[in-house]
Amino acid sequence: MERVADLLSKKTGIHLAERKLALVENRLTRLSGKIGYKGGFEELVSLIESGHHEEEFINAFTTNLTSFFRESAQFDDFLGRFLKEYGHQKPSLSILCAGCSSGEEPYSAGICYLHAKNEGIYNGVAKITAVDIDSEKLTAAKTGVYQMPHKNPFPLWVKEGGFFEIKDDNGHKKIFIKENLKKIISFEKHNLASHSEQFKNSFYDAVFCRNTLIYFNKEKQLMILNKLLSALKIGGTLYLGHSENPLELTAKLQKKGHNIYVKKGTEGEA
Repeated sequence: MERVADLLSKKTGIHLAERKLALVENRLTRLSGKIGYKGGFEELVSLIESGHHEEEFINAFTTNLTSFFRESAQFDDFLGRFLKEYGHQKPSLSILCAGCSSGEEPYSAGICYLHAKNEGIYNGVAKITAVDIDSEKLTAAKTGVYQMPHKNPFPLWVKEGGFFEIKDDNGHKKIFIKENLKKIISFEKHNLASHSEQFKNSFYDAVFCRNTLIYFNKEKQLMILNKLLSALKIGGTLYLGHSENPLELTAKLQKKGHNIYVKKGTEGEA
């Protein structure tokens, strides 16, 4: 358990709580099946420590719970305030989705942008960069095919055909993202907890980093928040998950809603 926790911290920065023994055994079993390994856990961990199967190890231990328009009030703000008010006099917008998992969040943001453009709410050009450390989830995100949930995950204003199609696939309804939505999003591998990995775009108008910080200890959370705020333009918006907060960086932000923050011009400025 300690060796796995240490490996995970070194490779991803993720903090693994001591009570997670069952999770560790489950993920190692999954990893063994994935790579066709027949030996014991101790030998498997030794292999990873020596540099083998690192990517598969990271993919096995990253948590990827997400959905379209999750925490919908934040997308209401993104559409109604950010795109309409902040974007009013900006010909282009750059948006970052950090910890994007399988892509539902950046596609949700992209749907908001295309809807705003279609309705004349925002007439500029937007580009969304979506990053994650899990290579398998990034591949799924680029493919843009999703199982249709039992409950429609989309707001009433989202109509099938404009951004995606719902098709039958061997008896299962699936969501197929259309090319007009795919082309505004770039999916890239990135380790948020790495000091050496920097974002390709230096400044973003909006940053989504939701339900990602909770997997790190407070020290790493603060490091990631500093990294994100350094890449966020003054006046830009930061969206955090429902149980997350900006910690000691609160003074640099103005609260606009539940875990919605705008970056101030200078620290302490109203």
